[in-house]
Amino acid sequence: MGKIWSGFVRDICFLRVLFNVAAHGNGIAKKNRPGGWTFIDFWNDRVQQFENSPLIEVEVPGTSLPQDCRPTKTYTYGECDRLTNQIANFCSKNGFEQHNTAALLLPNGELFPLMILAMAKIGVTSALLNPAIQGSHLVHALEVCKATHVICTGATVSIYNELPAEIKEKIPCFCIDDNWNGDISNLAYKDAPDTAIDQSHRSAVQLTDTLVHIFTSGTTGLPKAAKMNHLRWYGAGYLYVQFCKINSSDRIYTSLPLYHGSGLLAFCIALHTQAVMLIKPKFSASQFWADCHFWKATVVQYIGETCRFLCKTQDGPFDKQHSVRMALGNGLRPDVWKTFQERFSVPQIIEFYTATESNGGLINTENKVGAVGCLSPLVKRLYPLKIVKFDHVTQQVFRNANGRCVPVDIGEPGELLALIDNSHVLRRFDGYSDKAATEAKILRNVFQEGDVYFRSGDLLRVDDEGFVYFCDRIGDTFRWKGENVSTQELATTIELCNDVVECIVYGVAIPNMDGKAGMAMIRTSATIDSATVESLYTQLDFLKTPTFKQPLFIRLTSDPLPTTTTFKYMTYEMAQQGYTASTDAVYFRDHANQTVHLVNSEVAEAIASGVYKL
Repeated sequence: MGKIWSGFVRDICFLRVLFNVAAHGNGIAKKNRPGGWTFIDFWNDRVQQFENSPLIEVEVPGTSLPQDCRPTKTYTYGECDRLTNQIANFCSKNGFEQHNTAALLLPNGELFPLMILAMAKIGVTSALLNPAIQGSHLVHALEVCKATHVICTGATVSIYNELPAEIKEKIPCFCIDDNWNGDISNLAYKDAPDTAIDQSHRSAVQLTDTLVHIFTSGTTGLPKAAKMNHLRWYGAGYLYVQFCKINSSDRIYTSLPLYHGSGLLAFCIALHTQAVMLIKPKFSASQFWADCHFWKATVVQYIGETCRFLCKTQDGPFDKQHSVRMALGNGLRPDVWKTFQERFSVPQIIEFYTATESNGGLINTENKVGAVGCLSPLVKRLYPLKIVKFDHVTQQVFRNANGRCVPVDIGEPGELLALIDNSHVLRRFDGYSDKAATEAKILRNVFQEGDVYFRSGDLLRVDDEGFVYFCDRIGDTFRWKGENVSTQELATTIELCNDVVECIVYGVAIPNMDGKAGMAMIRTSATIDSATVESLYTQLDFLKTPTFKQPLFIRLTSDPLPTTTTFKYMTYEMAQQGYTASTDAVYFRDHANQTVHLVNSEVAEAIASGVYKL
């Protein structure tokens, strides 16, 4: 009886927050018109209320001083406002116009959120670039977000300089660096006035216009530019504040990349609560808890990979000497969860499930180990998320004789779907900059004629208490090192290499590791040996394929790759074989030491036991 009652209370609390957020969001949505309310109006209100209050504290990079005397820089609301005014005033005088898109090629730090604000003040959309994405991948990113300008720093300008001449001619770049004197135009914002930007500079912008493009690898193809509009960015912060009970006394520590939605979430939460955002430019497992101690952090952000790294560190003096009351993030495995929470004495872990572009999500505020949220019978009646049966062979949702999807049974993994209703603030799906990519994420006539759902591309299951658990990503995407990797994109890149006849890519599980490691099965015209594999990695480096995207395992064969009777690659079956059950030669790349090993029982055991640094 106690379990039933606690479940009922949990469900009521969840639904009450959802209804509150929906009512608040619908009230804001009524202001949706050109020249109406935007995120900048929310920002201006915050500045007026908290002008002299701290908003951001960031570690000054490039120092090797001891932890307790490492310098930081604090920005108040007023300082951020004046700085963003200067940037906006400069850009408006130098060719930036409403509905342009500025691609931000920046190192991790305070410039990401501040540049988004500066661009929004003049009606410009920001596209958040991962500096690890270079060469042809960067060209693709710039094209899909329809970038009109690039903004870089001295640390990232070389990435822009290596772009093809025709791209640089079409998309000019500005370098925001006090000491810059190169060929690229200097974004000399300090010479511009810090006066407020007149609303006329964004008179054509409305709430449902795109504020930021965040790149995501979906279920097919190259990374897509997911659209996050003004209302969604505002609402994300409001929603998590309601669920997580973050307040003005909190200090939120993030070492996540700020070109990802998760990292920027801390900024949105801070604006809603007057909490302080603490930015660590680069994650460091050895410095994490010392940072939390000296910065007096009360909330930390994570992805599952970071928690695993922290649990692998040696015991340290600050493991429990901190004020952290909550860890907020996603992707935390059950075995790592328990170790992390007990070793570091973190009272509450809030694990959530969503995607940058998704119109639905889940959140676990109950400290239920491994769960990402709850879909009890009561919640399912009022919150339109569905988990349906999935066919692993066809890689599509299963449909019955009537052509309708079928809900899963308790404990059965299935694909999560979210009802699309663009008239409802919580069910709106804006999709991507590419219409075809948007359509690929939409499922029609799911339970009845005419209904429309968003495909998550993920498999989840529900237990008998209604708690939901993440199981796996579907088909053409896997997650490694906290990054989504498109199998089709990687296979296309590998097929550019010498001696590759055909290639398929999939993710394989490694014991005690988060996500899945990339594995490429390659039909080669070359000799099957380690020299061929080493040559392949050399070519991938030349093609500027980021290390996290490069396959950890390569399976070589001279035979045609296996296909079904309908000539589809048998990717699922190959993934099930992993890296140890193959009759072909499988090679492992030790990225840390830049060496290649033929996988035998000894190497497989060393991989599983953590001998190699993955």
